[in-house]
Amino acid sequence: MMNKIILVLFLAAISFMGCKKNEEPVSKDEVKYFVKFDNTALADIKVPHGGTVVKPQTPIKEGATFVGWYKDANFSTLFDFSKPIENHTTLYGKWLITKVFYTVSFDTDYGDEIFPLLAESGKKILVKTPNKEGCTFEGWYSDIEMKNPFSTENELITADRTLYAKWTSIIPFTETQTTTGVIITNFNQLNFTNVIVPTTLNRKKVVGIQGVYPQNANDFMKSVTLPEGLLSIGEFAFSNCTGITNVNVPASVTSVGEESFSRNGNLTEVRFNSEIPPALLSNNAFMISPMQSTEVKILVPVGFLEDYKKAKNWDFYAAKNLSN
Repeated sequence: MMNKIILVLFLAAISFMGCKKNEEPVSKDEVKYFVKFDNTALADIKVPHGGTVVKPQTPIKEGATFVGWYKDANFSTLFDFSKPIENHTTLYGKWLITKVFYTVSFDTDYGDEIFPLLAESGKKILVKTPNKEGCTFEGWYSDIEMKNPFSTENELITADRTLYAKWTSIIPFTETQTTTGVIITNFNQLNFTNVIVPTTLNRKKVVGIQGVYPQNANDFMKSVTLPEGLLSIGEFAFSNCTGITNVNVPASVTSVGEESFSRNGNLTEVRFNSEIPPALLSNNAFMISPMQSTEVKILVPVGFLEDYKKAKNWDFYAAKNLSN
């Protein structure tokens, strides 16, 4: 009896399996295959049996140019996008490695001009050390606020950038800030032999110099270099600087203050380079001291002597001091 029951169950199971198989036939049209895009960031896709792969947009990779899609990892056979897909498929993207270059610009803050250069991505750059009159170079910075030093010996170039030069004035000037720039004060008290006034201090234009009423003679200062861009020579700027014999005034200067060149026992020549007479704020700018060995010769640009002679307060010096 038990044997008959087992036989009946076995035949029923076979019958059930046979029916289930017949109930769930799978059509080739329903089969989908994975298509992978190797060597790229593209996601895998599914393609139905016999379907074709839609050619994707050309992928992009920094430092490389895309060549094409291949059937094999050795890149020997191009993939034909018109052929039907009948199995799981991998497409191999081929790249041609190229070099990427970035532009590095240099803001030297009126130091030596350094032209922009092209730097290969991931490489260091070699840059000459610039010079600036009256200043010491303190290094390159990646920001104009001078908060982030940039080492050309250690850091790699990974993007377009501008490097900013940091400078320290050789002479520790006393300065005051204005809306237009910096004015150097106590100029006639400087105890330096050769004074070079830089174009900028801490990246602010030097627009003027001025002194204080002199108590004692200053014979330390022997020569002075003033920058183009200076706007004013203020009161007492060179007063009682007895070591100075001549001063060259930039064409940018538009005003000359009271007693700016007075009490200079050895001053013999002041040359103005502006074709427009600077405003002379008083007629004692070149006040002669009893110790003066000679009259101060005031030289002006050729062809503009009459303009100076007619200008306010300049006429005071027209007869004896002004010449070309």
